[in-house]
Amino acid sequence: MQNYCISVKEHGEDVIFLRKIIRGGADKSFGIHVARLAGVPHPVLVRAHEIQAKLEVSDINQYAIGHEILGDGESKRENEQVNMFDFEKTEIINELQNIDVMALTPMDAINKLFLLREKARKL
Repeated sequence: MQNYCISVKEHGEDVIFLRKIIRGGADKSFGIHVARLAGVPHPVLVRAHEIQAKLEVSDINQYAIGHEILGDGESKRENEQVNMFDFEKTEIINELQNIDVMALTPMDAINKLFLLREKARKL
């Protein structure tokens, strides 16, 4: 039995899946990139990156995953659960927060406002 994987091209933080199957195993995981392409909400991706970074520098074993990565109850980190019905609301809020109002022309601003209103109406 032989391993196969999809060839990829990495460009900074971006990954391009080249749609070409090659012989051999992947040298790292691209699960978070696939999740982003699938539309997983940004807060979930950020948390996944945090966990992945800790796993890469930790001794990966049951204790490390359970206590150091996910928390053992002693840390006071707020562990927010993202409501699956609020994903679209969060996306609209993130989009609003990232608008560079000073860079928009009046017509661009009207178009952006119209698109955001339509997204909000579909909720």
